[in-house]
Amino acid sequence: MTKAINTNRAFIINMPSDYVPDLIVFDLDRTIWSSSSRNGAPMDVRLLPGAKSILETIPTLQANNATKFAVASNNTNWGKSMLQQFQIAHLFNYVEIRSGSKVAHFKHLRRKSGVPFNGMLFFDDRKEIADAVSNLGALAVHAPRGLQSINIFLTAMKQYSRWHAAGCRRGVVVAANGKLHAARGSPVSSPATNKAEWRRSPFPRPSLMAEIVKAGYDIMQRTQPENWCTKANQDWRASFGAGPSSVAIVWQMIDPLNNPGIPNSPQLHHLLWALKFMKTYETDRNLASNLGGKDVKTPRKWVKPFVKEIARLCEDLVSGHLRRTTVSSLEREST
Repeated sequence: MTKAINTNRAFIINMPSDYVPDLIVFDLDRTIWSSSSRNGAPMDVRLLPGAKSILETIPTLQANNATKFAVASNNTNWGKSMLQQFQIAHLFNYVEIRSGSKVAHFKHLRRKSGVPFNGMLFFDDRKEIADAVSNLGALAVHAPRGLQSINIFLTAMKQYSRWHAAGCRRGVVVAANGKLHAARGSPVSSPATNKAEWRRSPFPRPSLMAEIVKAGYDIMQRTQPENWCTKANQDWRASFGAGPSSVAIVWQMIDPLNNPGIPNSPQLHHLLWALKFMKTYETDRNLASNLGGKDVKTPRKWVKPFVKEIARLCEDLVSGHLRRTTVSSLEREST
C-alpha cells in the first residue's frame, strides 16, 4: 500500500503543468464520502477510500502546479460541518455549498476563481449532473460509486491531458470505464457532420501547435530549435508534408477523442505517423524502423485509421495536394 501511494505521488509530482487542470472540483455526497442521514442529521458518514488518497495529493498539486480545489454541493444541512469534522476544509480554495443546480454552482465558481470552464475537472456520482457540467465546457468525470480508488483520479487526470490537447471540446465526459464519451445533450457530433463548426472555429491554440512541433521533432529524432525559422519550417514540412498549424487544424477536424474510426487513446504523434507515411509511402517495416524501432504492428494500428479520416476531410479545409496524396496512399495500400 505504501509503495502504491508513493507511486501515485510520483505521478502527480512529475505530471507536466500544461496538462493539469487549473481547478479541480468535487461533489460531496456519495463522491467524497458515503452519504446516510436520519431526520436531516448525518449517520455513519465515512470518507471513501480513494478520496482519502486523493486528498493526500492536494497539497502536492497546489504546490507544484498552482492547481486550486473546490467542492460543489447542495448539502446545506451538514456539508460544511462534515468538512470541518473530517479536517479537510482547509484543502479547498472554494466551498460552493448552496441550494440549486450544479450548473449554478459552476457559474459561481467561474466568477470566484477566474478559471474558464475548460480549465476545470469535476467529479460526481450522478451521470445527469456530469453531463450538465460538461456541457458548460468543463471535463466531468462520472464516478457512479464515488471515489473508491485513486485510480479514478489518475485516469481522469490523464484523460484531461488528452482532452486538453485535442482542443477542450464541450460536452465530453470521462465515463465509468475511464474512456471519453459525449455527454447527453452534448454539442459534440460526429466528424462527418461537424465540419461547419470547424470552419467557424478559432485558429488552433498556440500550445497545441507547440505540442505538435515537439512530437514532430521527437519523431525526427532531432533537437528542437529555440527559434522557429524558415529552415526549421522546411525541415518539418519535408518530414510531414504540412506545417504545424495545418496539422493542428487536421487534428481538430478529425476530433480523434470522439471519432469512432480512431482507436482508443490517440496521441498527436499518431497523426504525425500517418502524415509521414503519406509523405514517403514506406513499407510497414521501414516506417517502424524510421520511427525509432517501433514494433511493426504499432504504427500499422494507427496509420491507416488516421489516413482514412484525413481522406474524409472537407476539400476547402485540406489542400487538394494533401487530399490527392491521401487517396493515392489508400488506393496503393489496398492493392
